[in-house]
Amino acid sequence: MMLCKTFGQRLVRDERGTEVLEYALMLGMIVCACIALVSALGVKVVARWTRVTELL
Repeated sequence: MMLCKTFGQRLVRDERGTEVLEYALMLGMIVCACIALVSALGVKVVARWTRVTELL
């Protein structure tokens, strides 16, 4: 039982993985923003190319 308690205390005090987690979360947000941007602009680009081909 004491082993579990000391393990829990060490786990709470250990901060080595927090930076990696923060960078992973930021990267995930950037990826989501890029996907949303490409999705929104993709429709407009297709419409523009369709209009160009119709004019040719």
